[in-house]
Amino acid sequence: MAKFLSKAKNAVGLGDKYEEKYKDELVSHEKTVGELESVKRDFANCKEALEQACLDLANERAALRDLQNELDSIKMGEEEELQKEQKELEMQEEEKTIALVQCGIAYEGMKGFTTQESKLIEAFCRQSSRQLQVMKQVYMTNYGKDLVTHIRKSTGGNFRSFLLGLLQGEEYEANILREAQKGLTTDDNLLIEVLCIANPEKILKLKEQYKAVFDRDLQADIEKNTSGDLKKLLLVLLQGERVDGEADATLLESDVKMLHAAGEAKTFGVDVQPWIQIFGNRSYAHLCALNDEYRKHQKNAEPLRFAVERCFSGKMLAAFLAILDS
Repeated sequence: MAKFLSKAKNAVGLGDKYEEKYKDELVSHEKTVGELESVKRDFANCKEALEQACLDLANERAALRDLQNELDSIKMGEEEELQKEQKELEMQEEEKTIALVQCGIAYEGMKGFTTQESKLIEAFCRQSSRQLQVMKQVYMTNYGKDLVTHIRKSTGGNFRSFLLGLLQGEEYEANILREAQKGLTTDDNLLIEVLCIANPEKILKLKEQYKAVFDRDLQADIEKNTSGDLKKLLLVLLQGERVDGEADATLLESDVKMLHAAGEAKTFGVDVQPWIQIFGNRSYAHLCALNDEYRKHQKNAEPLRFAVERCFSGKMLAAFLAILDS
């Protein structure tokens, strides 16, 4: 019995020993698991930090690309601006050279006892508005005279008015437009002479000049002081929406058919609105091409101009011909 109890006691002691060892291993295992969880969390944090760093790097690269593109754009813009300035300088030099020659011709035409109008026509009539302004400067520099004043003294009548109109540009024409509407009756012919030959850019400048000089709205005045079909045409022109460019080949045939149907094809009268629409909105190059295209559709091969002369009279004839001939 004593021997059995001794064995049992030994067994219990051995069990306690193994239990203690198991507890130590369990604690060690739990510690290891905790450490692994911590490592796992650290790894996850590192991964997140790495992903954020990659994202930041990608954003920085994108920002650098945008910055490089902006710098390239600025550089290109500066180069274009330099080229533009260079071209402008070259153009100014060319304009001065031309102006020097033309001013010499003008001076020759006005220096004697009698004015040689042919020389003045040669000097001024083929120059752009910008070139004429350069000529005014060059004339003063080289001859010590104001070109406008010299012309006033050396010419007269309609010829003087014509030359002054060329040299003074929109200011002079704005005065003509105002004078044409100041009396009891409106001088429609003057309105036609100025507005029907003006391109969209010129129309805009005339409206601005009219407002600046008279503090009045040109379009409102035209609407008030004109009437009928001429009023409709002038208001369309004052919109400044006329296409400025080459002829549109896709519209030529349809325009011819529209004009013919509204004019010569009608038994009585003329439907003016299609004529106003086409003459008021098509480019000058297009109207020139239309003049020839109209010929192809006529048995007698007559141009559009002849149709205008047959279909219209008075102010509308003058207006459409002025547009066609401008």
